[in-house]
Amino acid sequence: MIKRATLTISFAILGFFSLVAWGAIDSIICSMYPSLCAPRAGACTEIDHCPTSLHMIVGLVLFVFGPPIAFGIVGFVLSKKERAINRLLAAAVIAVLVHWLLTFVGVRLLKF
Repeated sequence: MIKRATLTISFAILGFFSLVAWGAIDSIICSMYPSLCAPRAGACTEIDHCPTSLHMIVGLVLFVFGPPIAFGIVGFVLSKKERAINRLLAAAVIAVLVHWLLTFVGVRLLKF
């Protein structure tokens, strides 16, 4: 039981660090390709000047808390069986890469 909780919490923490690392990578992408980071037409990019909508709050909550929760679920599922450390590391790397790819596509290409 403790191993299951430890692995779940470890993956959730990895999800948070993946989010922070993506922020750093995204700022590098925006400095190299500023046109890619231009907001869509009509989008309000100032928090102080925009009215807060439910859509904005839900999006922010999902963006911040989604990766730790999703990574925690992956850790929980992987903890059901005894797995070698290399399989756990491979699952962690794949989860991080999928997170970064989906975030890039959603935020930069589709501009959600």
